[in-house]
Amino acid sequence: MIFPDLGAFEKWSLKVSEIQKKHNYKVTISTLLEDETTNSDRANGLNIAGYIISELKFPLSSRRGVRGEVIPEMQSYFSPALQYMIERNKELLVLINGLDLEEV
Repeated sequence: MIFPDLGAFEKWSLKVSEIQKKHNYKVTISTLLEDETTNSDRANGLNIAGYIISELKFPLSSRRGVRGEVIPEMQSYFSPALQYMIERNKELLVLINGLDLEEV
């Protein structure tokens, strides 16, 4: 399963065709990012790691999933101030997770 970055779906579609012809592998390309992300995400070139982190750490807006089901809001692990800082600088979340830091 391949999860191409936003804007790279067509490129990976061609690459997968080459791989399947040359090696006879079964490869599936996910459209998750193309289907579920916002225009802001597209402008920022979101990738699958960024998408997963944002879904786990930040409140979800009321929106529909791939099959049309309503996705409920999720509680944030962070105070509004820290959440704001992370939204402005995603590397802060990498630091928090990498060092297993806790907000006090």
